[in-house]
Amino acid sequence: MIPEVNEQPIILELRCILGRLETALSAISDALVITDHQGLVLWCNRSFDRFIDQPRMRSLGHPILSLLPLDHQGDPVLAEAVLASISQIAGATTVLLQRQPLKACEIEWRPVETEVPAPVIFCIRDISTRISNQELQATAERIEQQRQHSDRLNRELQQQQLLLANLVRECPVTGLPNRRGLRERLDLALGRLRERGGQIGVLFCDLDHFKDVNDMHGHQVGDDLLIEISRRLQEALPAEATVSRLGGDEFVVLTGWIRDGSEAIAIARMLQQHIAAPWLLHGQRFEPTMSVGIMVTSDPSADGDELLRQADVAMYHAKRSATESLALHDASIEAHFRSSCRVHQELRLAILHQKLTLAYQPIVSLKGSPPDGSAIILGHEALVRLQPEQGLPIDSEMLIVEAERTGMVIELGSWVISEALSVLQHHPQRPDHWSLAINVSPLQLEQTGFAADLLERIEAMAINPGRLVLEITETKILQDSSRCIQELTSLRHNGVRVHLDDFGTGYSSLSRLARLPIDGIKIDRYFTAALGCDSRLECMIASMIHLGRDLGLEVVAEGIETDSQRLALQALGCLWGQGHLFGRPGALP
Repeated sequence: MIPEVNEQPIILELRCILGRLETALSAISDALVITDHQGLVLWCNRSFDRFIDQPRMRSLGHPILSLLPLDHQGDPVLAEAVLASISQIAGATTVLLQRQPLKACEIEWRPVETEVPAPVIFCIRDISTRISNQELQATAERIEQQRQHSDRLNRELQQQQLLLANLVRECPVTGLPNRRGLRERLDLALGRLRERGGQIGVLFCDLDHFKDVNDMHGHQVGDDLLIEISRRLQEALPAEATVSRLGGDEFVVLTGWIRDGSEAIAIARMLQQHIAAPWLLHGQRFEPTMSVGIMVTSDPSADGDELLRQADVAMYHAKRSATESLALHDASIEAHFRSSCRVHQELRLAILHQKLTLAYQPIVSLKGSPPDGSAIILGHEALVRLQPEQGLPIDSEMLIVEAERTGMVIELGSWVISEALSVLQHHPQRPDHWSLAINVSPLQLEQTGFAADLLERIEAMAINPGRLVLEITETKILQDSSRCIQELTSLRHNGVRVHLDDFGTGYSSLSRLARLPIDGIKIDRYFTAALGCDSRLECMIASMIHLGRDLGLEVVAEGIETDSQRLALQALGCLWGQGHLFGRPGALP
């Protein structure tokens, strides 16, 4: 039996020892500091408090580099490179501090090798008495000379910058005011707004496909095009308007006479029409177009930079729109922009930290399928999901749009493929007819060796390629047809199936459809929702189903939510279906 030990006297003795140790260390004139391996202060004595002129409780937990004074040249006494290695290597340095009178200090550090990761003990001692007053005075005079020289150089630099700023207010290509010139005119317009009231409008104009002009015809043709655009914009506007070029293919028009947003929209449309008139340049025919974002305000306290930002946000909204090439900034556009920024940030972090998931929605047989959810499951579609650590879940459609827009769809798609192949590899016992569908972007298909790499992975993992279905949007495959079709053809020849997603919303002709390397089509939910409501759309659904069957294609109807829609599709001869009636996206059963 182990005898009981009274711990109380031991604890009291330890406290006394620690108290005496604290008193002894505080009496030492050298400043002592203990930090963790990252340089964060864990303990310090009173001499260190006096050295940095700060109470101890404000020092604990802070980086020692931020607490130490600067040297005589205004630089940190310990470089970042030194701090990066303090927990491995002991060292020492002598520095002159930026203090009056001038002080010289020696800083020594040593890691505590008995712990991992190793804390570090710093000792800082004043060695000014070891240096003669004459040497200190000489050093002080040298520092003062350096300071005066630096002040003189700074004054000369400020004068040169001011001179340059006064000279550089115009775009060297077009002669229009540049960003600095525009900002000055915008400040003047806001000043007049405060004095007289009224409205001012900022029109942010961005040429469409200007990069193609530079790539195809060279930068000289591009510059000539910019000069012509600037001439046309000035020609279309009254003299009191300001037309400026911010850089690249971005122009900004500042107006101070408009009455409301509708008048600003009318001006934007007029400018679009004016620059769109075709003309020949260097033997080439050009018919330029531009997207316009508009910001109108009557607020005399408005900030000029914020007005430009809001007009810029509206321009990007217009550029991404499928129907309009101009937009008037409002709360909804700002909310969409901020939401897009949030999605961008969340997606980037999710890809970086692998915080993505797949949700699986069943694809069922409509042939005799009951409405109770017990239909025969023919496969599943894997849908990527992102659940942020804070805030509302990310809308899946917006997630894909942002991924496509930023190019992050390459990394996102690579992750989805890896997860899907893992699922196929670990579920070989599923029925022979079962398949797994994933969405693929044309940007992925344009990557060199996409098909070859995917087929190599399928073979290495001993996966039946017929179980994998790639879904690609109809419009996208037509926009990026040549390389996409080549890659898809290679995949189909090796057993991978291809479905044309969102069928009916794109622009494919019948002759084009017959030549596409596809195994099936998915009728978009827009048409499914019209069943029982729009007879003309019902006729289109019937035509799609019969066309698909005549071409030997699998036909899947998306967005089935009611039993009446299921029965209507059955009557039209559709054999496959997908939608909330049969199951929402979730875990793979």
